[in-house]
Amino acid sequence: MSIVYGAARQLLKTVPGLRRFADSPSGQALRYRLALHFEDRPGFTFTQFHRLPAQLDALVGPVLDFLEAHRRPDPIRIVVIGCSTGAEPFTVASVLLERRPQLAFAIDAYDIDPDVLAIARGASYSIDTVHANPLVTADFVRSTFEQEGDRLVVRPEIARRVRFEQADALSPDFRLRVSTADIVMAQNVMCNLRRPLARRLFDNIAALLKQRSALFIDGMDLDMRERCTRICGLVPLAYELQRIHDEARLVRGERYPHFATGLEPFSQRHRNHERRYSTIFLRDS
Repeated sequence: MSIVYGAARQLLKTVPGLRRFADSPSGQALRYRLALHFEDRPGFTFTQFHRLPAQLDALVGPVLDFLEAHRRPDPIRIVVIGCSTGAEPFTVASVLLERRPQLAFAIDAYDIDPDVLAIARGASYSIDTVHANPLVTADFVRSTFEQEGDRLVVRPEIARRVRFEQADALSPDFRLRVSTADIVMAQNVMCNLRRPLARRLFDNIAALLKQRSALFIDGMDLDMRERCTRICGLVPLAYELQRIHDEARLVRGERYPHFATGLEPFSQRHRNHERRYSTIFLRDS
């Protein structure tokens, strides 16, 4: 934690008048802005299976419709950045096989950490890990896993759709090493990075988008997401904005307004609330 941020937090805690202000909605917004700009941002994982069900509904519905997946002669290519232990790419593969069984697709998942990639490639998880997210359903578990003793193992028809590879998404040659994709997912990665690094990562990720493509990007500072997606000419998908946002807040837990990895409450009072709160952006250029 930086000296400036630590001193500001301590001041808000100890001065009576400031403490009352800090507990108000305006004070919470200020505390959150301080966290966004000054917190050191130690790495924190939000890896969970079936993390954002409303986002998955958007994927199998309006996103694939936008990509005209039913007319495509070639498979839909999905790239997942910061895949961690594999929960997101396996979730996506499972949902697509279940709800779009005729769709041809392949998923390439990348992470910098060899230890989490080893877990992902093993495709075997404890029961508690799979059920860590309260939004996980019994139907999802049945369609995604086979039980082997006290472990849940990803079904082979799902596992074979995902390829895991080690890579540093901040590296200058990342965008050259990874070919463009129809769908790029980079979720809950940038919230763990200081803002200059997050902006650099966004540029690398945006370079992977095909001319007609979709970007899934929960977990980026909202003001930065507004600005960067507008500069890149990306259009927010106004599908179940509040539902997706509230599910993301549930995953983040009680971290707002104290930490940069928290997430502010949804509000339509923001002038650009669709761009601010959307986690899915479309490119058509």
